[in-house]
Amino acid sequence: MNKENINRLKRYLFLISIFFSFLIWGHILYVYLYDNATETPIEWWSVSEWVIWEFPHLNPLVNSNDYNKNIIYKLYRSLLKYDFQNKKLFLDIASCDIKNLSYVECYIESNTKWSNGKDITSEDIVGTYNIIKNSDINPLMSSLLKETVIESKPGIVTFSNKVKDINFLQIFFQPILPKEVLDNIGNKELFGKFNPIDGIYSGPYKIETVSYDDSLGIQKLILAKNDFYTKEKVLISKYIYKIFRDTEHFLKHKDIINVFYDKSNIIGDSMARLDKRSYSLNQYMGVFFNEDKIQSYNLRSFLVSKIDTTNIIKNLWSGYLEAQNQYLIAWENPKFEIPNLNLESTITEMWYYKKDYLLANINQEAKKREEEAKAKIKVNADLVFLTAPVNKKYNFLSEDNILISGNTKNNKVEEVYINDYKLSSFKKWETEFFYRLKTEFKNLNPGENNYKLYFVIDGKKQLKEEFSIIFSKDTEKLKKLQEAFFKVEPVVPVLPVADTAQRQKQISDLEDKYYYDYNLKKFSLKLYYIDDIAELVWVSNTIKNILNTYGIWVESVPISLADLNKKITANEKDYDMLLVGIDLGVFDFNIYPYFHSSQAKSWFNFSNVKNLNLDILLEDLKTNIYDDVKRLEMQKKVISLIAERQIFKTLYKKENYLLVDKNIKNFELIPHFYSDVAVAESLTKAYVTDEKKINFAKKSFYDFLDFIIKVFHNEW
Repeated sequence: MNKENINRLKRYLFLISIFFSFLIWGHILYVYLYDNATETPIEWWSVSEWVIWEFPHLNPLVNSNDYNKNIIYKLYRSLLKYDFQNKKLFLDIASCDIKNLSYVECYIESNTKWSNGKDITSEDIVGTYNIIKNSDINPLMSSLLKETVIESKPGIVTFSNKVKDINFLQIFFQPILPKEVLDNIGNKELFGKFNPIDGIYSGPYKIETVSYDDSLGIQKLILAKNDFYTKEKVLISKYIYKIFRDTEHFLKHKDIINVFYDKSNIIGDSMARLDKRSYSLNQYMGVFFNEDKIQSYNLRSFLVSKIDTTNIIKNLWSGYLEAQNQYLIAWENPKFEIPNLNLESTITEMWYYKKDYLLANINQEAKKREEEAKAKIKVNADLVFLTAPVNKKYNFLSEDNILISGNTKNNKVEEVYINDYKLSSFKKWETEFFYRLKTEFKNLNPGENNYKLYFVIDGKKQLKEEFSIIFSKDTEKLKKLQEAFFKVEPVVPVLPVADTAQRQKQISDLEDKYYYDYNLKKFSLKLYYIDDIAELVWVSNTIKNILNTYGIWVESVPISLADLNKKITANEKDYDMLLVGIDLGVFDFNIYPYFHSSQAKSWFNFSNVKNLNLDILLEDLKTNIYDDVKRLEMQKKVISLIAERQIFKTLYKKENYLLVDKNIKNFELIPHFYSDVAVAESLTKAYVTDEKKINFAKKSFYDFLDFIIKVFHNEW
């Protein structure tokens, strides 16, 4: 190789070395610049959420399903919102002082505007609540607002009521409408669907367009960012709702879906592009046992123990339903002694027998029936231990403040109970006892009040006598009640027994496993179930089959939710068992509506349970919103009392599934929510794409040298 070629080679190598030097240093500079660079979401992109339903009504005034609420809460703001994960309220339109539930003062946040640029005012807030309060549009909300005085001045709204109830806080989650819309709203719109076009909104989104896609056979609702919403950044520019009329059309086009609430597990795990997230709500399916109809504690205990939750859901959407063997809000099952569950002896006490017994006692039936009829006649016998105000088994009184007094006639009595209430004034080894009855104590109510007197001797609780007080302030009505009360009704005729052979054949034709009274009427229980919920047909049949194996005939009666509400309102609880779903809502410890005695007559105390101790605890529980430790202790006491009475059986709660495109980032789903609305709110912080942004303020020549030294030091 000559000298010229060598020089040419040196030049090439030099150029190559310069090139790689630039390349290396360029890479180092790139790494340095993007070191600690932040990933910043890009505020654009659209998300397609698919629905199998009818077009949403978008009326924020009515009590709606979660599907409608998901959209409504993107369009409208409320005074407060609820952080379910941290169990805290936080401001939305206003900051509210809720330390005193009887008087709440709300201050409207500055720069809260409607989508037309106008300020949200106290007039908008008061107008929204007044239209609900003064109409039947939302019964739940109007009942909470019924006794509430709402007042306002610029920027401030106050709520005053006489009842301290945590349930009252639900009113602050009500979406607010502008006064100009409320002033022009007609009766049709008030109770029906809102026009989605040209609306005025306050939430992160507003309605952009409504259209029909002929190619897909769907309706489309497009929500676009509300530029006047400044509470937080909205990272997804549009929500496109594609509303399919049925599952068949949906499945034909499911490949382009971004978000889908898969409540019926339609898609499941069939689409790898979608991330399947599971969550549960404060919603349970359970069986209530009507205490007025099933008066036998032993029978209720038997029913609770034999209705096997695991067996019920074994073949019912496996993996979709979660067995719930706990009592609603307790984290552990209460422990108490279950009586000897001998079904035959229990039902025999109710004058029902197997056919073998009836065959063996044909000749004694007439006498038995006579005794049975006499037993049903009320006798006003003298009591042994009760001394005042009277000592009769049945007492007719018009006073609403009565002092019960008595004598144990035994100085070995350790404790005295009337019903489930322990007389605190009674001292061990004394003989006299006292118990005050007052309407305000809720241990004396208009009509018939039944009491049981118990003594505790040698640690054992013994029933001593029973008495009743029929109370009415109307003396004329009281007199008529007394006359009717002791009137001996004629004995209900039963089947004749003169023809023993005929009677024997009638009994022989009966089925072996069931129980019958002397009229050969089969012992049966009436089970109501809500026919609006598809799986309850199967669940009710399963319960029927379970109890049928033990000789209990169950009459399953489907009923719509609307018809059940009518029966409940009219106090026509003619069922023995009720299979129904309950929604505990935001405050999952507030079970007052389901078990307080005040809710028995025409509300949602489906078991008709009436217990003073339980009432007191429930009243304390619904007013305690701050002390978590105290609340937990009260919860456990409440659940123990409910469990001891054997009036309710929790069956299951649904496991809900949300399918989310894996390209959607920053979406956190906690496993337990109070509502699908809370799930939808979790999506508000999500985004689709992001970019890295360099923080040039922290970059300098000296910082670069320091970076180089650290790199080479680490390499070395």
